[in-house]
Amino acid sequence: MESGDRYVYMVLESKERTFKIYQNIESAQPREMTGTFELVYDDEACVNIVSGMYDHEFGFWNNDYIVTKKDEDTMIWTVSGNPSDVSVYRRCSGQE
Repeated sequence: MESGDRYVYMVLESKERTFKIYQNIESAQPREMTGTFELVYDDEACVNIVSGMYDHEFGFWNNDYIVTKKDEDTMIWTVSGNPSDVSVYRRCSGQE
């Protein structure tokens, strides 16, 4: 990764339903955010929905996300109610 690159690195612990997000989207310095998440299957829409809550003052995530799997190493998160707002997350070893 080059020094000017923006990134989001997310660790999801499924058994504990906790997350850690490391990102430098809002500033040049990396930031760590932690909290809990819930993944539920919506029978009516036939989709997985993830929602979360931060451990700090920001409270709930701004959006719930429809989670689809592109392949073994890629997840696609689409903002529920806004199909044009899409994020693609690729599995990495943390060494990249």
